[in-house]
Amino acid sequence: MAGSDPQTARFPPVVENLGPARNFIRNYLSAGQWPGRDLDVVIAIGEVLQNIVRHGFAGGSKDGEVVMTVSIEDTDMLVVTIEDTAPSSIPSDWSDNGRGAHEGGLGLGIVRRIASDARFEPIPTGNRATLRFMPD
Repeated sequence: MAGSDPQTARFPPVVENLGPARNFIRNYLSAGQWPGRDLDVVIAIGEVLQNIVRHGFAGGSKDGEVVMTVSIEDTDMLVVTIEDTAPSSIPSDWSDNGRGAHEGGLGLGIVRRIASDARFEPIPTGNRATLRFMPD
C-alpha cells in the first residue's frame, strides 16, 4: 500500500471524547487496510490521549483542543501526530517510574513498546506527540 491522504480529527480534551478518538483511528486503519497491528495502535494512541486529558488538562477541559492527524507514508509506515493546547511540558520531566500499576505510570512504557518510534515535544501552542508504527 502506498502513502495515503492524511485525515485529521479535532476535539476537546475530555474523557467523553476518548472513545470517539479511538474509533477515528480504527476507522482510518480499516478504510486504508493498513497491514499492521490495529489493536496495538489503538491501545498506544489511547494511552497518549488519556495522558493528555488526565495530566495536560487536569482531568479534561472543554476549552482546550486536541488535533490528531493520521497518515500512511510511502513505506507503509503509519504516522500519528497528536497536538494539544495544554501547557507545554518537558518530556524528560515526566515520571513513569516508582508508582504502582493501580496509580498509573504504565502508559508511556506501553506506548514506547508498541510504537516503532515515539517522540514527545513541547511546541509554542502546547505539546506534540508523534508516533510511528511499522506494518506487519
